[in-house]
Amino acid sequence: MAWKPETIEQKSKEFAEIAKQFQGLKTTELVNRYIDERRQKETIEESLKPINERLNVLISMLAERFDEEELKSLKLDSGELITVSQRSSFRITDHDLFVQWLKDTNMDAELTVSAARVTTIAAEYLKEEKRLPPGIEANQPVPKISLRKS
Repeated sequence: MAWKPETIEQKSKEFAEIAKQFQGLKTTELVNRYIDERRQKETIEESLKPINERLNVLISMLAERFDEEELKSLKLDSGELITVSQRSSFRITDHDLFVQWLKDTNMDAELTVSAARVTTIAAEYLKEEKRLPPGIEANQPVPKISLRKS
């Protein structure tokens, strides 16, 4: 069974172009193509592991070096700009204590807090108060490197 014209129309031109190669395939043929693509992806991801490991080492080294040299960013002669920042994440270690703190600080609206919001709340409080809210523990900060091409 082919895609309905309305479905293809909703997708981008690239999607429609890619989908053309699968038109007319039986369900089992589509499943087999999917499995083949997944296997190719797994093979490529496996081959990227050593590169990713080297990148992680470089990220750590750059974060350390930028910290030692008190750099936030560095513009290269090529016009590329590399920036190093730290991302911190937090986890709730004592749910009841943290909920009570939210209530005590008039942040009751945050009681439907997502993990991302916990990170924001904790980071803002840490920045302002120089300590974490009760019931929150900081995980090891993860260096983040961004590279912008000119």
